[in-house]
Parts: sequence; C-alpha cells; structure tokens
Amino acid sequence: MDNNKNIKKYLVTQIIDPSFDWTKINWIQKLSYLQKTPDKVVKTRTIQNKSIPYVEIDYVERALNFISNFDWGYTIIDKWLEETIVKDKEVYEARVQLQCYVVIDWKRIEKWSFWAWKQYKNPATSKFDVYKSAESNAIKNFALTIWIWSDKKRSENQAINKFRDENYNEEEIVKWFISTN
Repeated sequence: MDNNKNIKKYLVTQIIDPSFDWTKINWIQKLSYLQKTPDKVVKTRTIQNKSIPYVEIDYVERALNFISNFDWGYTIIDKWLEETIVKDKEVYEARVQLQCYVVIDWKRIEKWSFWAWKQYKNPATSKFDVYKSAESNAIKNFALTIWIWSDKKRSENQAINKFRDENYNEEEIVKWFISTN
C-alpha cells in the first residue's frame, strides 16, 4: 500500500498498518497531505434546509497526532461557565483558554487558543458537555494555525454566515451547535 493510502486510512478510520514505516514521511510531506481534508471526514448538519459542513474533533486530533508523531497537547489556562436565562430558557455558556503546543521537525510550536460555546439546557446535555464543546473548538482553532482542516473550515464559516444572513434564528443555531459536538 502506498503512503497516501496508508495516511488516508489512518486519518479516516484510525487504523494503522503496522507494516508501514511512518518515520519515512517527513514533516513537509505530512503537512502537504493535510492541506486537503478527506471528504469522508467532512460531516454536514441541516438547519432550516441549509447544509452546513463541519469536521469532528476526532479527525483534528488524529491529524495533530499524525503531523507531530503524537507529540502535541495543551494546558488549560482559564475556564469559565455561566448559567443565564435567554427568552425564558436556561442557557449554559462556557469559555476556555488553552496554551497548545505541537512538535514538528523537533521544533515546539506554542499558541494560545480561546473559544466560547453556548447552548440551551436540555435533558440530553450537561454543563460538562458545553465546556467540552468549547474545549474541542479551541483545539480545532489551534489546529487551524498549522493549516489542519483549513480548506473545510472556510466553507463551514461561509455556510454559517450565509445562514445567519438569510434567516437568523438563534435557537436553531444553538440547536445545530449542540448536535455537532
């Protein structure tokens, strides 16, 4: 099996071929491979008949593992969770600030990442789910700084902005965000 097939197999299915020598792929080859997010990992959610693409955190973490030979991580610098009432409904809002790092070609790259997440309280989720969504998106944000999934993030942002411009409904947007994490 060639390099591309082995790499795609790992990124899409998490299956590693033990006979494949991963050390023969240099960091530039790895980064160039990650410039195009495999279509199989791009999911979509439909909100009011609008299709919004997104990538799950599992793929982003596998891509970080791949590019760094499993040498990446983060420290939680600050976290915050608040409960409020919006339109007579309880809402959780979480914010997280991470100091992330990745080691590529023996060089440690450190970046700060911040994300906030808001969702209505419902029986299927907890405060912890809201916090984990904020944390996952902060990791995705960090991955964007080294161009992981950047080709698909742009289309996700465009779809969300178009949806908001055409028919802004905060409750539908919050429901979509809940369903994607």
